Amino acid sequence: MAKEATVRKEAGLPAHLANLNMQGAGVSTSQEDLLIPMVRILQALSPEVEKKGAAYIPGAEPGMALMKNAPNPVLNMDNGILFQPVYANKAVVEWVPRNSGGGGGGGFAGSYPEMPKNAKLADDPNNPKKKITVNPETGNLLVETRYHGGFIIDESGKNPPMPAVIPFSSTGHTVAKGWNFLMSQKIAGGQRADAWAVYYRIKTKLKTRGSQNWYIFDITDAGEVDPATKQPSTYWVPTVEDYNRGKALYESLASGKVKFEQGVADDHGAEDDDDKM
Repeated sequence: MAKEATVRKEAGLPAHLANLNMQGAGVSTSQEDLLIPMVRILQALSPEVEKKGAAYIPGAEPGMALMKNAPNPVLNMDNGILFQPVYANKAVVEWVPRNSGGGGGGGFAGSYPEMPKNAKLADDPNNPKKKITVNPETGNLLVETRYHGGFIIDESGKNPPMPAVIPFSSTGHTVAKGWNFLMSQKIAGGQRADAWAVYYRIKTKLKTRGSQNWYIFDITDAGEVDPATKQPSTYWVPTVEDYNRGKALYESLASGKVKFEQGVADDHGAEDDDDKM
């Protein structure tokens, strides 16, 4: 008996389209058109949480995360998101200050592989005890930023994994370094495991310094809690297909075929550059 062809059912796909042999015609795959969107934390000063502001998103609150252009752009971080990391890099982002119109993720002015030679230290207009790094030609901030790209995994199974990039600037550098150390401890077959072989849990938590409060990412293992250590265990990707999906995105990012959306982590991080690379 002939083996029946299996058709993958996509969420929301009408029955009359299910058996068509679509191959992406009309969808650009050129390098300049492929950009992985950023997930950034919503802070108290983010315009998306200002209920009377033009950029307000219903239901958005500080501590949640925002992924623009996603079907559900606001991510509730109480239970966190499951994330498969695949690639990491660093850049120096030029950022229009919030008081000059650069808040809410809208201040990106450029990116550099390393700190420009003409960068200058200047007094922070919002905090006389601090120094900020600026481009003297534009007056914009220069913010050292780490990026970790990968897939957000829908734990309900209703939606396919969604490519995303998590940025870390300012105090977030410590979080990124801690995550990298956690990844470096994963061993498979006597060798260090590839980043995309493991899922992690990403939440947000409130950080306090003096009179200031802001949210940062909090990243842990995502497996079941070990009764002995009371810590979550390693969550290895459940299938070879999941592993291969991560590897394919890694290769696309490493080759430059696909790139990250650029920007700093959030409204607080853009102007609180205490923690360096």
